[in-house]
Amino acid sequence: MVILQDFKYRCIYSILYLLDSINMKNHKIFKGMRHHNILNKIGIGAIAFLSLIFGGSNFSAIAQSEAINDRTEISVIDFGAVGDNKTLNTKAIQDAIDACHASGGGRVVIPRGIFVTGTIRLKSHVTLQIDAGSILTGSIDLEDYPTDGSRGLDGTGSLIYAEQAENINIEGFGIIDGSNRPVGVIPYLFPRQQYATTFPKRRPMLIRMRNCTNIRITDVTLKNPAFFTTFFVGCSDIMIDRVNIRSYDSDNGDGLGFNSCERVRISNCDLICGDDAIALKTDQPNKPNRDFVISNCIISSDWAAVRLGPESFSDMQNIAVSNCVFRNCRDGFKIQSCEGAVIENVVISNIVMDNVLRPFFVTLNAFSMSKYAPADRPKVGDFVGELKDLHVYNIRAVVPLSSTGKGINQPCVALVGMPGHLIENVTFNNFHLTMPGGGTPEQASRNNIPELLSEKRYPEADHFEGELPASAIYLRHLRGVQFTQCRLETASPDARAFVAGNDLVDVSLNSVTGVGFETAPGLIKFADARGVSLHNCRVKIKGQLSHSGINQEQFVTDRPLIVE
Repeated sequence: MVILQDFKYRCIYSILYLLDSINMKNHKIFKGMRHHNILNKIGIGAIAFLSLIFGGSNFSAIAQSEAINDRTEISVIDFGAVGDNKTLNTKAIQDAIDACHASGGGRVVIPRGIFVTGTIRLKSHVTLQIDAGSILTGSIDLEDYPTDGSRGLDGTGSLIYAEQAENINIEGFGIIDGSNRPVGVIPYLFPRQQYATTFPKRRPMLIRMRNCTNIRITDVTLKNPAFFTTFFVGCSDIMIDRVNIRSYDSDNGDGLGFNSCERVRISNCDLICGDDAIALKTDQPNKPNRDFVISNCIISSDWAAVRLGPESFSDMQNIAVSNCVFRNCRDGFKIQSCEGAVIENVVISNIVMDNVLRPFFVTLNAFSMSKYAPADRPKVGDFVGELKDLHVYNIRAVVPLSSTGKGINQPCVALVGMPGHLIENVTFNNFHLTMPGGGTPEQASRNNIPELLSEKRYPEADHFEGELPASAIYLRHLRGVQFTQCRLETASPDARAFVAGNDLVDVSLNSVTGVGFETAPGLIKFADARGVSLHNCRVKIKGQLSHSGINQEQFVTDRPLIVE
């Protein structure tokens, strides 16, 4: 038996040596052909042949990897995968990844076809290539998605998983489909109630990576997740480029999610999401999100286009967002420190928002969002964080007349801190905002707006229990606020001041124009405000339509800039 076993491996390595000799000495034989693919097929075929001769199905991935260690790619078909939209290919795809990893890395190709799979684990130095015309689709059986048993969202199963890996890529012009809602299947295959009752049955995410570094995801389309589309935890050096996400019909269909990640670049992506499109959160102490660059993206979302928080146990710093278009979103930017985080150095520039209900919703408050935090964590009120250094440039936003279902029909931009905890150092420069209008005198006179203090209430617009007393921008508990070269307009008559607020320190308005109708009472209405300065500010009233059909605007002198 020992002699037979020795002879078996001598045969394997003799063939591998022969293949290596052919590869080194006889390139001309394969002139004009992808010789490494041919050699790989010969090598894998030889191993399969010897396995058949010796009755062995126990050849390790290491033996197979010897046949591919000098090539750039292998196909999952070589490991038995079938793209017929029926065969479960989890093992075949995983074997291909394992062999590629064992050989020192390379490219695992999903060719044209529909390949059904459960959870596969991506490993270091491996690129998963989804070819054009190929679909890697998730099984509809939850048993094919094991979980790792950890606490919180991070314990959810996933279609593609990686942990403590480096130099991992997902690329290609094909599709990764979570199969949450195939054509003609209603309701969802993995409904919300299914994961809420039994923890091991949580809906699987599409892609989840933990504690990985040097990650690249490019060109692929990600669609129909059963839960989050992607979720990166404790990862660094991430590049996501030219990725399409289609999760609008998915329950909790967040697009790109990050928990405690660093050095992240997102660019040239097209995101249509059923929840927050790009979401940054931190639910563990001393594990911040920092150094994010987001640019050149087109985003639609049933919630926020870009969200920081509300899970905010650790800091979020150095976030730059530029050159993006947001369309048909409930929120544009939602920035919330709820659990003690310092959110700072956020720069937003060159953004167009069309049909975005609330362009900016920024809050600093105390609310426990991290459901799986240690039981001895501080109580609400003991861990209020900071929110500072928010700088916004060159924004065009058009807000529709619509109800969110959250108790707010005429929404406005809102920046709200807490008594004794002020949002600090905020600038808006060249901000053109068109609001729907429709505010009443009763709404304009509201002075009983609840504070964001309750431990039991999610920090959302309904917390304010009605309309805010501003037609465009509401400010509360802020220090160091500057508005420069801003045009604030209402599309219909509104009885509220364009900018309203209270508990404000050092507020500067320079070249700010409010454009409204006869009902507009004035530009700003502040209470308990210190250090307010205005320069070159004015109110314009829309008049009759001109011959060209354009609404004429006239400056007025009978509207006070400051409404008492």
